[in-house]
Amino acid sequence: MQKTFRYMLLAAALLPLSAFAERTQTLQLDTLTVPKRWTPAESTVSLASEKFGGHPVLKWEAPVDHFKGETKYLVGWPRTYFTSFKKQPEVPSDWSLWDNFEFEIRVKLEGDDAKKGAPMSLHLTTAPPAFSMPLKNLNDGKIHTFSLPISKLKDPSKVVRFGFSISESNYKHGAKLTVWAGNFRLVRSSECTVKKMELLTPAVVADGPSLKLKLLVAGPAGDVARGVPFELKNVKSGKVIRRETLPVIRGERELEVALHELAVEPGDYTLTVFPGNREKSKSAVFKVLPSPYQVKK
Repeated sequence: MQKTFRYMLLAAALLPLSAFAERTQTLQLDTLTVPKRWTPAESTVSLASEKFGGHPVLKWEAPVDHFKGETKYLVGWPRTYFTSFKKQPEVPSDWSLWDNFEFEIRVKLEGDDAKKGAPMSLHLTTAPPAFSMPLKNLNDGKIHTFSLPISKLKDPSKVVRFGFSISESNYKHGAKLTVWAGNFRLVRSSECTVKKMELLTPAVVADGPSLKLKLLVAGPAGDVARGVPFELKNVKSGKVIRRETLPVIRGERELEVALHELAVEPGDYTLTVFPGNREKSKSAVFKVLPSPYQVKK
């Protein structure tokens, strides 16, 4: 019976937050689709005739030419960047108050059928560190939603450049890559939520100092600063052994919950954030093992 109950708890912990209606706030960045505000090299940008989600779409065309281009780098890097953050106040350079940067993207590659999964790179530069990542396997004619957690950026308060590039060496001479990207937006939860919770120490000894976990926290800065309520409960007895608010920071962080002063007995326990709140609650089970250094009485 105890094992069955534990499995029920584990199953509940794996229920996605999307099972409930999450309230979000969105800041549209349609200025990112104005072609004259982009700086292309060995490629062109224009305003597409189609729209994504009712919002304008930027069209980037990157022909692959292994013999023409920049003198020193004939097989180079067709690219385009938006660098007008300071000049366009409607596109803020401070993204630290948001949870995700999102947009829709569609990719078409012509003249190189063997390169269905050939990558292009997305770039986001902050002052000073830069962030880049490959975007692969998009050449299927479908519209994909891209979502980047702002916590991945080293300094999201100072975004200075955003754009795309490809390396021509990854493609056949004469090929052409066309990218449609639009519905650019910054998104955040309208209230503090825990998007993900992972126990880094699923088993601890009875006299261990702490329980380590990783949280992905989203929401307005004020709500996040007030912290996340959590609860520790013994599975067998149902007794709550700790209930308090845990200070957190937006984004993904590792935390420790002190256990040594609780004198916990061996057994199974649950750690729950936002206890009693069906929409926001998330739970995980951990085990307390007898300490090899405890003296049996």
